[in-house]
Amino acid sequence: MPASKPQDIRNVVMLGHGGAGKTTLCEAMLFAAKVTTRLGSVDDGTSTLDFTDIEKDRKHSVEPTMANFEHNGKTVNVIDAPGYPDFIGGAMGTMDGADTGVVVISATAGIEVNTRKLLKAAQQISMPVAIVINKIDGENVDIERLLKDITESFGVACKPMNLPDSSNRSVIDCFKNDSGDTAVGDVGKAHTQLVENIIEADEELMEAYLGGQEIPQVKLSAAVAKAMVEGTVIPVLFTAGKSGVGTAELMDAIANYFPSPVDIKAPQAASAPKDGETIALLADADKPFVAQAFKLATDPFVGKMAWIRILQGSC
Repeated sequence: MPASKPQDIRNVVMLGHGGAGKTTLCEAMLFAAKVTTRLGSVDDGTSTLDFTDIEKDRKHSVEPTMANFEHNGKTVNVIDAPGYPDFIGGAMGTMDGADTGVVVISATAGIEVNTRKLLKAAQQISMPVAIVINKIDGENVDIERLLKDITESFGVACKPMNLPDSSNRSVIDCFKNDSGDTAVGDVGKAHTQLVENIIEADEELMEAYLGGQEIPQVKLSAAVAKAMVEGTVIPVLFTAGKSGVGTAELMDAIANYFPSPVDIKAPQAASAPKDGETIALLADADKPFVAQAFKLATDPFVGKMAWIRILQGSC
């Protein structure tokens, strides 16, 4: 059943350089959620999201596409944005339709030009972000070096929420687990660093933590969204879209921890054309209806269409 409350909605946009595997990762989530009956492939032209002739021919996204699925009682709306520089305008526009930017980085290629541009653009509009390191099962992958590059490029807020095992065929949860080892690093150390970044956004939790109290997992889980909104943490997760490694864990993170429309900073709108005043819009179905068109398109069968994001009220 689709979510009936804004608190149960997650709006995410997949951002990153072309070839990082954003579309394949979306296909993996749709397949895992049983929205599709087979895993769509960009390479063989069976992708649900890259469906146009030009995308099948070029084997990469040209226009943003959208899909949704249900997971852990949440409705997840995901926008797959194009990644190559020629189509960066389409990627930029999709940010107005989402609450969280999921920046996908190829483990084999590392941080590329559009990775930096799109993450910076998301942060400039105060959009919470997460980072997904995809293709961890590729050849010549140096996860430890890539994590250092990410921290150097995007700051100390970047903290692993999970880490790949020694074979890069599964991931180990560093949020719920506080002990264990991986080929990349110590799970306990990663857990402590992640928790400290999360509680930095909550004064009450910070005081309790510094006072030596153990913070219950349920409180930590509830605090992640606030920490992402405040920018004290940028969760880093690991996946391999084609083989499904980390897909379920990414879906869990989106549904359980990422901000809902209620959690993000209230968008502003002009109250009237003449007075120039602005009002804060609330994700409340009982308020007057306000929506924003963030993409216009022409379909050969339907005609002109607009993608709209409901900011307040209902329709």
